[in-house]
Amino acid sequence: MKARLIGKTGNLAGKEFSIEKEVTIGKGSENSIVLSHRFVSRRHARLYYDGMRKCYYLEDLKSQNGTRIDGERVRKKERLSNIHLITFGNRLDFFFVVQKDSATKHSNHQYREALDESAVNSSKNKQEQSRKITVIVDSQNKSKSNPVTKTLYQTPAPPQKKATTPPGYILDFKDLKKKVVLAEGLNVVGRTSECDVVIDNHTISRQHACISIRQGIVQVNDLESKNRTFVNNRVIKSNADVQPDSQIKFGSVMANLTSNL
Repeated sequence: MKARLIGKTGNLAGKEFSIEKEVTIGKGSENSIVLSHRFVSRRHARLYYDGMRKCYYLEDLKSQNGTRIDGERVRKKERLSNIHLITFGNRLDFFFVVQKDSATKHSNHQYREALDESAVNSSKNKQEQSRKITVIVDSQNKSKSNPVTKTLYQTPAPPQKKATTPPGYILDFKDLKKKVVLAEGLNVVGRTSECDVVIDNHTISRQHACISIRQGIVQVNDLESKNRTFVNNRVIKSNADVQPDSQIKFGSVMANLTSNL
């Protein structure tokens, strides 16, 4: 079993870290994942795999600004399920995604394809033929002569032809008179402005659910929300496959999943 941390915000958006047995996260260069941000402690958190229980755990290492799972502060070691939104120092958001060994090779291809596409489209100025992706998080540290960096992978050259909008999936909130186009990859649904799909309703948790779209396959994961997530009136927790024209209910808010494929 393997897992990944996928950056969601700021300069880390689209960056990917592989996790096998154990990683530590912090500002110090001795960590497996170095995050040079002023709200991150020198030794901030630890992620590790428990072979006996066959699951991952997250532990905050008494950091000053804390670690959160799906919006809730980590006060003891927390057992992780297949997908979560993890926040370090109240600033840096990462998706935590578990990949089963039997699906690792196929999933690697899917994640890399989605991340490369995100990296190409995230900035109008990314016209270089190829580049190395490094971990430098805090924009205030850019003036330092020797910032701590780690090379992750090299992206392919951006396509030369003009990009066209690909077909995809839409969440249709008829009662709210609102439609949201879902992006390829991970889409967080919740009440806070940082979410990809924002629903201002008292039955919606801060980070309520996550919709994953990979090469036409749609899955919904509940992020341990208070009022739960439903697909076609069934309570779901993780990796629930969803077909077009299905009904997805977040708390008391209903949406229809439609497709223009």
